[in-house]
Amino acid sequence: MTACLAVLAASGVAAQAVGSDPEVIEGRRSYSEDLAPLLEQGHVFVECDRLEIRRGGSEAEIAFTYPSRLRSVEFRGGFTRADRFEISAIRLRSQNEWTEAEGQCEFGPLGRERTKVTCLVKDGPRFFLVNFIHDS
Repeated sequence: MTACLAVLAASGVAAQAVGSDPEVIEGRRSYSEDLAPLLEQGHVFVECDRLEIRRGGSEAEIAFTYPSRLRSVEFRGGFTRADRFEISAIRLRSQNEWTEAEGQCEFGPLGRERTKVTCLVKDGPRFFLVNFIHDS
């Protein structure tokens, strides 16, 4: 699965149109106690157990979802490197429209069968934090 993420991040050859069927990766969120001060600062820790990636040309959309709890956050932007996604817009499950945002997601390996995706995104006065780990 790690190889699958690397191919998705780096490959423009087999890119899908944004809005087509996504590549779905099951996993879990993971927030350590070291991040607790960020909660006190008002950061939103995203709950998710699924990562969905839709690609199209130079743009892509990444969604972190928790279907059983009807939660999701989506980011729009583009991959600047195989392991870095620059975010330009955000959409929460309760919103129909995209709003301007800034931030990035980093795709990093944890080991041979697990990959970690960490995102920090600023949407107006709010910060969203995602720490997603794929378990094979």
